[in-house]
Amino acid sequence: MFHGSGTGITYCNSPALPKPYQGIWIFNDWFRRTTFYYHPKWNGAHLTPESDDWVELVAGPNTLYKPTDIEVAPDGSIYILGWGTEYGLQADEDGNQINEGRIFQISAETPTGVQPVPPIETDVNMVSVAELIRCFNSPINAVRVFAQEELIRRGAVNLPALHKRIRAGGLTVAEETWLVWAIGRISGDDADGMVAAMISDSNLSLNKRIQAIRVLSHQWRGDDSSRTIHKAIMFAVNSDEPRIRFEAVQFCMRNPAVESDHLILQLLSNETDEIVYYAAWQALRRSQSVEERVKLLSHPNGGVRCGAFLALAEDRQLDGIQIRDFLADEDDRVSEVAVLWLAKGTGNPLIRVDPPGSEFTAKIRVEVHPGLKPADIRFTLDGSEPSAKSPGWPGTLVLSETTTLKAVILVNDKPVGNVAEHLFRKLSVEEQASRSGITAVRSKSGRAYTIRDNGMEIGAQAYTDRQYTFTDIPDAIKGSLLIQSPNEDAD
Repeated sequence: MFHGSGTGITYCNSPALPKPYQGIWIFNDWFRRTTFYYHPKWNGAHLTPESDDWVELVAGPNTLYKPTDIEVAPDGSIYILGWGTEYGLQADEDGNQINEGRIFQISAETPTGVQPVPPIETDVNMVSVAELIRCFNSPINAVRVFAQEELIRRGAVNLPALHKRIRAGGLTVAEETWLVWAIGRISGDDADGMVAAMISDSNLSLNKRIQAIRVLSHQWRGDDSSRTIHKAIMFAVNSDEPRIRFEAVQFCMRNPAVESDHLILQLLSNETDEIVYYAAWQALRRSQSVEERVKLLSHPNGGVRCGAFLALAEDRQLDGIQIRDFLADEDDRVSEVAVLWLAKGTGNPLIRVDPPGSEFTAKIRVEVHPGLKPADIRFTLDGSEPSAKSPGWPGTLVLSETTTLKAVILVNDKPVGNVAEHLFRKLSVEEQASRSGITAVRSKSGRAYTIRDNGMEIGAQAYTDRQYTFTDIPDAIKGSLLIQSPNEDAD
C-alpha cells in the first residue's frame, strides 16, 4: 500500500539483467511517473521488501513516461506500457483511436551473456524431461504451461523419475514449483502418498513443502463428503515454519473436514505469527456461525477469545454483546481489541489531541479527548512512556515551552492502544519575525498544518500527511515560506 496510483506489477528473475535486478518485484506509480522495484524478504509468513523502501528503476517526471503495465519479454528485458499525452484512449466520431501510447524497454547496458530459456521449437516428443523442467524458468507463461502440460500428457510412467528429480535438489524455485504441481496433477488423488510425504520431509526445501500442501488442497477440493483431515495437515499445523502453518490454515478453509475447526482453534491458542493468526481467525469467521463464535468468547484461551472477537467484529455481529465486560480481560489482546472497538463506535480515534502537535508563540492550550468514556488517561511531558505511575490528565494543559506530550489510555492499570505523541514547539523571536506575521495555522479538521521558513525548495515535503516532494519550483518562489497542509483536507 502506498500513496500514489499503482498500475501494473510483476516479478522479474531474468538472467539477462545484472544481478541486482534479478529476483525483484517491479511496480509502477502512474501518478509519480515512476517505476519502482524491491527485493522481497520473508518475515515469518509476511512477504516484505528487503530494505526499508522501494528503489527507483525508472523516473520520468519531465517526459511522456506515464507507466501503466509491465511485462518481462522473451529475451529477458522488461517492457513497460504507458499512456501518451492524453489520459487513456481518445477516439474520433467513428470510434477509431486517434492518440497513441508508449512502450519502453529496459535492458542491460552491458549484456550478462545469459539468455532466458527459449521456447521449444523442435518436435516435442524429442524433448527430454530435463529440458521440459528447464522450461519452467522461462519468463513466458505459455512456455511454462506448455512444458508442464507435456509432462502431464506423458503420464504416470514418468512419476518415479519426477519424484527422484524433486528429491535430488539443485532446482530453481520456479522449477520446484511447477514440477511439484506437475506431479500432483499426474497423480490425481495422490494415491501413492508421495505428495503428502513431501510436507513432512524436512530434507526438502521450504518451497517444495509449501507447494505440496497447495497441491494436496487442490486434489481435495470439490469433494464435499465428510472425511477426516489429512494427517500431513495435522503435521503442518504444528510446524516450526510460519509459512507452513499458514498453508495449513488455507487448506482447512478450502477443505472443511471433521478436525478442521479443532486445528484452527489450536492455532489461535498458540500462534505468534501475525499473518498466520490473521488467517486463522478469518478461517474461524468462515467456518463458524455467529452463535458458535459468540460461545467462543468465553473460551479459556485468550488467543481463541481474541480470534472469535475479531471474527465477530469483522462481520459487525457484536450487537447485544457487553463489550465493556472484555475491557478487564486477562489477555491484553482481547482488552485492547475491545477498547479499539468501543472507540471506533464513537467515530473518534482512541485519543484525540486538540490541537495536534504544532508550533506556537507565547502559550498554547492543549486538550485531550478520549474515544472511550469513562477513560483513565495518563501522560508525560519529558519524552518518557506514560504508565499507571504517570499523572492523570487534568482536563486542560497550558504549555509555554517546547514540549513533547505523550498520552495513553489505561484499562485495569494497563496501557491499551497506541501512545499518542505530539510535539509542541515554541517559536523563537527570530522565527516569528521571519514569517511575515504567520506564526501558526489551526484547521477545523484538527489535522496538522506546518509553516516552513524557506520551505519552497526542491526535495521538500509538500504535505504533512504524504511523502510527496517538490521536483520543480519556479525561480520566482524558490525559498519562499511554505504552509504545509494535510492532503486529507483537499476536499
